[in-house]
Amino acid sequence: MGHSGDSDEAIAVSARGIVDAISKFGQNGRNVALQIALTREVKAQVNQMILPHIPRFCLSGLFLAVGDYADTGERERQYSETFGSLDWLWSGDDELRFRKTDRNLHSAFFSVPEVVCEDSGLCGKWFRVRVVHGGLHATTEQNFGLPATVIRWADPYGKALVCLEEPESRTAEACFRVRFAQDVDLLAADGKLVGWMLSNPAKYLTASWEFPPHTPPDDATASLLSEYLTMVTEIFVERFQDGDEGARQEFREFVKRITDPGGGLPQRQTISRAVQDLADEFG
Repeated sequence: MGHSGDSDEAIAVSARGIVDAISKFGQNGRNVALQIALTREVKAQVNQMILPHIPRFCLSGLFLAVGDYADTGERERQYSETFGSLDWLWSGDDELRFRKTDRNLHSAFFSVPEVVCEDSGLCGKWFRVRVVHGGLHATTEQNFGLPATVIRWADPYGKALVCLEEPESRTAEACFRVRFAQDVDLLAADGKLVGWMLSNPAKYLTASWEFPPHTPPDDATASLLSEYLTMVTEIFVERFQDGDEGARQEFREFVKRITDPGGGLPQRQTISRAVQDLADEFG
């Protein structure tokens, strides 16, 4: 597809209607709103209202929270002032909550799936996908279901955690990311929401609802977090519980690495506590 001159700042759109380039103005100088389908019935437009909240990636609970609440109770009390998706009656759904006053995105809460994606090519392609910075504005006020993602992939160097509803085979050109909060993206393929991504996950690592520490993690800790997320799966825990010597040896070697120099970093301590909890529960 061709583009018009730089002064036009054109937007090229693919034959299937997916935005292939994002700019401030369209060909006629009008503001152009990028739209993403959250479900078949519910759509949202990308606006300039990026959430100011610092993400919290809870390792013990395996969730990502982006909101101004301090615990589960505060999160649930905000439901009356917002609409969207929620984990209703243990549905396990992810949450995107929009303010009733202006229909702008208010908060997000995602569960981290237990299953690891084995295809790093399909999951790693999201690094190459176009990033659009902006919040979301719901086109209508209605509640909806948003099933949690089912597979996760952690970059070996700890640069990102990608969670998807399924291995996404469409090309990078047919996809885009909406960065609606610091280092947090919604992932879209052919204009439809298919997952989410957290960049630099070790930076936002917490043990519970507290905000992440100010001390940045080192590269070794980021890699250890990635290794933990790749290793500790439902299958691994089952093997560990069943006394599988291979799983237990792998676990012992990881424990040794996590207690090497650098253990004073708060992020490494969080990983170490998660490992110890696992050993106490299943050891």
